[in-house]
Amino acid sequence: MRQRVVGDLASGELPTDCAAVNVSGAELGDPSFTDRVLDELEQRGADPRRLTVEVTETALARDLARASESLLRLRAAGLRIAIDDFGTGHASLEYLVSLPCDIVKIDRRFVAGLGTDERCTAVVQGVIGMAHGLGLSVVAEGVETADQAS
Repeated sequence: MRQRVVGDLASGELPTDCAAVNVSGAELGDPSFTDRVLDELEQRGADPRRLTVEVTETALARDLARASESLLRLRAAGLRIAIDDFGTGHASLEYLVSLPCDIVKIDRRFVAGLGTDERCTAVVQGVIGMAHGLGLSVVAEGVETADQAS
């Protein structure tokens, strides 16, 4: 799927100027993963700044040192890094401080409780405050109502 997305980015076939792809823990653990991604971008002539790599907390927990090394190389090449489903895995704040990430994606389970569950609202507000304090962008997954959006 990543190869297809990279090809579509390079050819201009996507209705947007950027795209995101999920990366598994197994991929992050593969020593050749980073080189493959960078080779795909170069071979197709795709701008790395237009691609975001999304990694779940669970994938990061498998081998944080290797994941960090891979993500640092990708980010240095221009890709953006997102921590996906934040708050549902190990929720280590270390990830926000030590990993080269640009985006925190709040899991839809917390977003669904906005306005109806004070605990979910507190978690979402806390994550947004932390992320913004660290200079990170925030994506709230599964926003379906105006109240959730605000």
